[in-house]
Amino acid sequence: MTLNKIYHSTHSEFQQIDVIGTYFGKTLVTDGKTQSTQFDEFAYHESLVHSSLLNFAYYNKRGPKTVLIGGGGELATAREILRHTSVERCVMVDLDGKAKYI
Repeated sequence: MTLNKIYHSTHSEFQQIDVIGTYFGKTLVTDGKTQSTQFDEFAYHESLVHSSLLNFAYYNKRGPKTVLIGGGGELATAREILRHTSVERCVMVDLDGKAKYI
């Protein structure tokens, strides 16, 4: 992947965090590994969230009211969870508090 621009680069207690510009738009990279890109992050987060929440609703005859996200990163998982009208509370827990400000 060609690096077009460095938007932000920092190191937390846990990891190296970079937001860079690439062919895929803004790209979140932690410890040298791509986590998500502006161009296609929706495909990953939609399939992660909606299949799980709809499966829960099917077997429980109601949608979930409370959802816990372990390691929420750039908040895209929370965005998709909050599209479900049954959700009253969404809690995100992330080991690296510095990453949430990126």
